[in-house]
Amino acid sequence: MFSAVALSDVEVAKKITLECGGAYDESNTMHLVFICENSVSGIASAKYVGGAIRITFVGLVDRARGKGFGDFLTRSMINKVMDIADTVEIDSVSDYFVKFGFIRQGDIMVCKSKDIIFPSKCRH
Repeated sequence: MFSAVALSDVEVAKKITLECGGAYDESNTMHLVFICENSVSGIASAKYVGGAIRITFVGLVDRARGKGFGDFLTRSMINKVMDIADTVEIDSVSDYFVKFGFIRQGDIMVCKSKDIIFPSKCRH
């Protein structure tokens, strides 16, 4: 069993981000933790940038990688933030996000919330 749940404890968010190989960003205001088999196994973080929400980090601990959980956590975070702001940004560039409707703008990916699509191909 696995799930993604909101997290408000900054110290826990810092700890999980470091365990997942990331550098904690103090300006992040939203976190989802990935729980798998009753163990915290990942985190996704986002922050407000202008009028948009920018997803800044999605990471998993080693034992959770390679199983499609990153896709689940990414989709969960996109789904949460698209209801909060008119525009969603991703703090990196990857063809992975094109399937959701994102386009590259410089060093980030951008999509209007109303234009985000969720393709059915998902491993879980």
